Amino acid sequence: MRAPRVPIPAVLAAAVAVTFLEASGPAVRVVASKNIEIFSVLAVLAQDQDGAGPSGDASAGLPARFLAHRDHPGVRMVRRLVHDRSRNSLMRLALRLTDVPEARAIDPPPSPFSRLVLRRTVTTLRDFHRVTGFEDYWRERGPVLRDWADRAEEVLAAVPVVDTLEGFFGASKAEYRMVYAPLMTRLRTGDLRTIGAGEEATVIFGPRDGLEDRGVPLERGLVVDIAFLEFGRLWITSIVDGHAAEFKKYAPLQKRAAALKGRAGPRKPWRSFWIDNLTAAVQARLAATVYGSGVGPELLTRYHGDDLVAPELHAELEVYENSRVRYPTVESFLRELLFRLESRLGGRRGKERP
Repeated sequence: MRAPRVPIPAVLAAAVAVTFLEASGPAVRVVASKNIEIFSVLAVLAQDQDGAGPSGDASAGLPARFLAHRDHPGVRMVRRLVHDRSRNSLMRLALRLTDVPEARAIDPPPSPFSRLVLRRTVTTLRDFHRVTGFEDYWRERGPVLRDWADRAEEVLAAVPVVDTLEGFFGASKAEYRMVYAPLMTRLRTGDLRTIGAGEEATVIFGPRDGLEDRGVPLERGLVVDIAFLEFGRLWITSIVDGHAAEFKKYAPLQKRAAALKGRAGPRKPWRSFWIDNLTAAVQARLAATVYGSGVGPELLTRYHGDDLVAPELHAELEVYENSRVRYPTVESFLRELLFRLESRLGGRRGKERP
């Protein structure tokens, strides 16, 4: 019988204590964010009142203090932003500000559009904070979120998440943070921010169907479905953007893979194609490192069927893992990886390696 769905907070509250494993690198910190909460409230208010928005009908759970402000300029602003960009973009903006009510920019976003939006956001955000009495709400809500964060951190401490990530990529980040956004159903996003010690990697996640009801422990949901997938995506995105010319050169492999596998339909933009497929393959390799070799192929089959070349990338990444003296980092293996992938798909046979 299929287990009933249980919200993440309830599962976290029931999580048993686990043994802390000492890690050589920084641990994953799970944090409660006032900014993520207020941006989430705005996003819920901005969705259609019939519940047709991407986060579902979450407004029923909001206090009356917020429901009375559906016409606030901040709500209209967020509605436009989500329509023009995405909820992910909205949540990433929250990471670039100090907590409300100060809401001071601490690390401007890389794109001119996002910098412009950030400047226009601050005054409206402060006003929404003031007129709704958000600070009083946060005094009650904050401790509850911090308790969830502490329990999630306790669960994550049982697995060498950072050592596994850094061992695979052959590089490191200064900090790793995860932020739970309980109002944002199915949200998965993240960002890299420059801090004094280097790069701070932050993943923001909301409840999602299937996270708790697949018959796997909560630990694996947090580690595999969130930490490995989304921290891995941040790393892969940086690699793809840093080697754009190389990935564009191999972009026709998407069409070739679709033809070989009998998959018709629209193709993804080259950047999304490579990020999605590489992220899926890396998630499978990382999960196999911790939970056993059978986990990787199962992940690809069950959850990444639309990522056409992920199985081939997954197989070739085993070559990388077995050749770390020659290829100390994923980036050092990149050209070989793409060459081998093209060979698997019927191209460059007999031609000289790059």
